[in-house]
Amino acid sequence: MKSSNSKSLLGIAIVIFLLSLVSISVLFVQGFDVCTNGSDLAWREDLFQMQMIIFIGKLFFKTAFYVLLFFFLIKQHKAIKNGVLFPRANVLIMYFMAAFYFMGNFCQENIKTFISAETPHIVLNFDTTIYTLLLIIFALMYKVAAKVSEENNLTI
Repeated sequence: MKSSNSKSLLGIAIVIFLLSLVSISVLFVQGFDVCTNGSDLAWREDLFQMQMIIFIGKLFFKTAFYVLLFFFLIKQHKAIKNGVLFPRANVLIMYFMAAFYFMGNFCQENIKTFISAETPHIVLNFDTTIYTLLLIIFALMYKVAAKVSEENNLTI
């Protein structure tokens, strides 16, 4: 059973890694397009600092989210191979994943309004907020599961 779970998780991790690489590549191609004025977005002098913060935030936080997701899966794979279902180290990764997911999507949602709109405004997508809260809930549940798993290992 342990070997089957480990192989399944490894297969999923490889697929997620490949999809993440594609997504990161698209992010940087879009970023290059924005920087070289090949897109319909325009840099404004009066908002340049805010535009750069949002632009760099999108690249950094979305890339960091995918990297953390991959690290989470690798740590989980190693833990399953060692007979641990819920490694405690993944809890912190899950909290950071939630924060980076929120910030990356927040920047992505606001980049067009700050670069192309006449009067820029902050956009907050409720789906992004709900998904972030779900990631936090999963992190809390994972933390409890890790604690129970550790206690079970001590009683055996």
